[in-house]
Amino acid sequence: MQAAAQDIVVVDDSLPGFVLRIRPTGTKIWYFRYRTAGGPQRRLVLGRYPGVGAAAARQLALQAAGDVARGVDVLVRKREVRAEGERARHSTLRTFVAQRYEPWALTYLKSGEFQVAHPGRFRRLDGQTTRGHQFLAHRGLAQAPARRWIGTHNH
Repeated sequence: MQAAAQDIVVVDDSLPGFVLRIRPTGTKIWYFRYRTAGGPQRRLVLGRYPGVGAAAARQLALQAAGDVARGVDVLVRKREVRAEGERARHSTLRTFVAQRYEPWALTYLKSGEFQVAHPGRFRRLDGQTTRGHQFLAHRGLAQAPARRWIGTHNH
């Protein structure tokens, strides 16, 4: 099919709201058009062709149509899921330490087991605990140090 000067919209007669839009650039995008009770018409992007084929796009449109029939605004739900993913992507220091640093330290650092087992051994020059130590103490990983260490520890 040749790209035209305007968008070409192909509507499925058997599934209301299921649409393939062909852009002038040749990009093909699957949509599901719907209307909430008393609200404006909305357009949910199901995916781009060929990444999402016709059968998969139809299945997604059927699921969306079922949700809309139950009163769910699928576009709002999709935005909420995306926002939750963004929050998870910007995970906390606790998650980073637990999922990334501890396994890395145990695998690649000679003193990895020591660092994971004794995170509280490192103090600031003024003798106060660091924020990292407070975090690890809160997590239950920090132990009271046998003696105060200043700077790094050679082990």
